[in-house]
Amino acid sequence: MKRVLVLMTGLVVALAGMLVAPAEKSYAAQDFYGPASFTTEDGKWDGNITVDSTYRTVRLTIDQNLMRIYKATDIPKPWSPASLTARLCSASSGNCTSFKTFGSSRTITFTNMLPAKYYIDIRDPWTDSYAVGKISARTEK
Repeated sequence: MKRVLVLMTGLVVALAGMLVAPAEKSYAAQDFYGPASFTTEDGKWDGNITVDSTYRTVRLTIDQNLMRIYKATDIPKPWSPASLTARLCSASSGNCTSFKTFGSSRTITFTNMLPAKYYIDIRDPWTDSYAVGKISARTEK
């Protein structure tokens, strides 16, 4: 009898665990890109991300190992992304968001994006140097 009671208790606990499903988290990513290398001023897109009708927020994050490379010497120096900006450009229409600044958080968020494939464009403000680093992008609810 004691063995049956222990078995039944274990069964009830197991069933209760299966019935209580974890809630979906609002940051569940639908699409993810990177981390991938980028270089500013090279004339190439710095990545891409696809937005659908459910996951319409795009979050870009620059890796902490960002380098600023001076053109005259090719010497890299560790740098903060605070002066870098980025925008998203639609692959189909060519329309782009305005540039946003990464700031010290290394992250930019674009909200209420229309469903489409977007190219990532990272820009630096310097004429004597360019930036090299890694970028990650993800869509969120």
